[in-house]
Amino acid sequence: MSCQMGGYGVRSKGLFKYEQGIQIDKNLQLTSSKEGYVRFLRIVDFTQNTDDIRYVKHPGEKYIIDEDNVVMVRYGASAGFIGTDLSGVLANNLFKIHYGLLVKNYVRLVFKSPYFETELKLNTKGGAMPAINFGFLNKFVFPLPPLPEQQAIVEKVNSLMALCDELEQQIDNSQTQIEQLMQSCLKEVFEHESN
Repeated sequence: MSCQMGGYGVRSKGLFKYEQGIQIDKNLQLTSSKEGYVRFLRIVDFTQNTDDIRYVKHPGEKYIIDEDNVVMVRYGASAGFIGTDLSGVLANNLFKIHYGLLVKNYVRLVFKSPYFETELKLNTKGGAMPAINFGFLNKFVFPLPPLPEQQAIVEKVNSLMALCDELEQQIDNSQTQIEQLMQSCLKEVFEHESN
């Protein structure tokens, strides 16, 4: 299979290491922090930015992630969702992706790309409760340009996203102006009719 992102790629086996989170019973999860406890990161913490924050007793460094880690949802409707920028204890339905010397945001972009999503859909096991198989991830052909090119891709995508945000704001502003103009016209018409 040829890589559709840049023309060169390598099988992910050996490129990444995956570590699954830990199962902690709900009755052992606290809703407020206390000494010796750390934040417990569940799927909803990444997918919904929930206010329902949980804390668990520190289970050891193996299950701790920080803001620089890239994590993926392994099970359920959100299988394949990529999360970053949180720290705490990782739940068992998520796993940490060790990406070595690669550019973090490049890794995140590839795993969020239509290229990866297509491969994931073709290889995800389970209908009602899809699950990502580590065998699939090890066979996945990961586009691997040199580090400077990875960084350049990230910067280009960030620039395009900023442009999209700017255009969206301009559209919102235009819609607001159109609504205000319409209200002004309606007001003028009805005031004129009443005179």
